[in-house]
Amino acid sequence: KYSVGVDNKLTSDINWSLKYSATNGSTDFLDMLPDVQNPTGNLASPKLTDNMQDINGTISYRLARTTTAFLSYDYRKNDFIIPSTWTRGSSIPAGQDIYNDSLTVQIDQHTIDRTIDFTLASKPMDALHIAGGITYLRSTGGSTVSPTAITTGNTKAAAGPADITKVGGPYTWIQGHIQVGYDILKNLGVQLDWQYAEYMEDHVDYYVAANSFVGFI
Repeated sequence: KYSVGVDNKLTSDINWSLKYSATNGSTDFLDMLPDVQNPTGNLASPKLTDNMQDINGTISYRLARTTTAFLSYDYRKNDFIIPSTWTRGSSIPAGQDIYNDSLTVQIDQHTIDRTIDFTLASKPMDALHIAGGITYLRSTGGSTVSPTAITTGNTKAAAGPADITKVGGPYTWIQGHIQVGYDILKNLGVQLDWQYAEYMEDHVDYYVAANSFVGFI
């Protein structure tokens, strides 16, 4: 994982920053080994591969002596491969013979998250800190994955519904947030954090957006 950034003060009231960060790596799913059939004994263990790139830009403007406005935009690109095991299967899909297991396949995902946030922060008195704003996130590129491809040629597959796994987007997230903090002592304070969000998953293929919700978090 690495990052690089720049921060610049244009005027006494305007400040901007730009940051680039990235993560590249993989993790072995050792706990998954007992569930993966590996007759030859020399195939690769289930592995999560995660490559992420993120660009974040923020500009702030001091509206008054105690109040500042912040506007930020974040662009994040995720490329990852995650192995998944289902409870049934009949054939090994083309290109998925890495595990030699008809129940285990690698799900290749490429998602892009775009986030914009506007926040107002104020300090009406030395001990009191107040901030509030709204965040909008749009995630695209995720997909619905179904093991129906694994059961190709199996006439019994049509008798029951397919298992469906939702990974990544696409979805939309809108969030309102308010934070109120008060410094009781020099090194001791309390904070109230209030968030109200609306999460909306797109209807893709067989998926019915069952995880969409609106409410406090």
